[in-house]
Amino acid sequence: MSHQWLSKIAVLGSQARVLLDPRTHPETLQRSRVREAVWRLNLLAVLIGVLTPAWIVVDIATLPEREALQMGMARMLVAIALLSGLMVRNPRSLKEVWASVGMVVAILSAFHLYSVLTLSSIAPDEISRTIALSYTLLPLVMVALVALFPLTLPEATMTAIPGFLLTLFTLGSAPETTAIGAVLSVEERIWMLSLIGGIAIFASVVQVRYMHEIIRQLDYDELTGCLTRRAGEMMLERSTRHRIASVVIMFVDLDKFSEVNNSFGHKAGDETLRAVSESLRTTLRAGDSVVRWGGEEFLILLPGADSHGVQVVLDRISRQGLGLRPDRLPITASVGVAVYPTDGDNWRELVRNADMRMYEAKRRGGNRVIAGSGTEHSLDVDEKTPVEGELAAPDDEGSRTTEELADEQVLIREDC
Repeated sequence: MSHQWLSKIAVLGSQARVLLDPRTHPETLQRSRVREAVWRLNLLAVLIGVLTPAWIVVDIATLPEREALQMGMARMLVAIALLSGLMVRNPRSLKEVWASVGMVVAILSAFHLYSVLTLSSIAPDEISRTIALSYTLLPLVMVALVALFPLTLPEATMTAIPGFLLTLFTLGSAPETTAIGAVLSVEERIWMLSLIGGIAIFASVVQVRYMHEIIRQLDYDELTGCLTRRAGEMMLERSTRHRIASVVIMFVDLDKFSEVNNSFGHKAGDETLRAVSESLRTTLRAGDSVVRWGGEEFLILLPGADSHGVQVVLDRISRQGLGLRPDRLPITASVGVAVYPTDGDNWRELVRNADMRMYEAKRRGGNRVIAGSGTEHSLDVDEKTPVEGELAAPDDEGSRTTEELADEQVLIREDC
């Protein structure tokens, strides 16, 4: 029972970190937040940039002539600033998104401050209550707009603060004897602001929680906790597109895994896959990743690794092993290694070469690694002995070409 409670507490703690600290967000969530925020911000800027000057007609019909002229000029400046800022800025990161949000908030805040100072001298009987209310509610609209964006709790709160400050400024600059000050009492403004602010912040934070859950289901395999093939392909695409100096992939296929399913059932096979995935993750560096490529196939991504880094991972797998089958025999695997850009200038070619080398490792009996040019390295998972030195020199079979390995894949797949 205590273990279950500890597990629930750990899950709640993890979910709370997602809602409180954007630095804990996975890269896919960060990119999704940027993408969603950018198009919503652009839409908002266009709507405000178009509707704000369109209100000039209402100002001319309802405000005194001098104030209508002043507000018309202010509205045109707001539209120009928003639309020009939209064309100049193209946010690509959360920091740039925040800069764009800050720009919009600053423009709207400046407009509200100017409108309060311009209209504060107008008596309540000079304009209708509806028009006065429309200017008074701008801070509330700014706070409500927080609900449009997927923000963490601190981010949403910080974004809503300017609306609260503008309301306080309005209370101090427009007394109740003026049209702006008389339209709502102090208590009404504070109550409405608190209510709308609370709902907007809640809606914003819920979006982050929802996006995180959707991305978790898309990016992480439910059975093993590894990255899904979709997430792995995206990661490989980014790595090769951005021309990272070196990316090593290790294509891992469990040896004779069908025997586990056939002899002990699929539940035992699932437990075996969980054990292997956990073992692989514990052998990697912080920046490395394990992808469940399909069935009993895994892809290990080692960004920036060199031959020494690959050797370190192989040594750890040799010492730690991959776990035990239900019959207490050690789990072994066949591994093919490919390096970008040496073994391919795009991720598909890289995976294809690693896949062919993995099947060559199976052809040679399994429980071994095949690297470039047929270089072979025995995992020695069965004996759990440390591996010394560099990868072994290729034998006669290792000198075969990639085309020859490809022709033999179909036969090997049927045997394994």
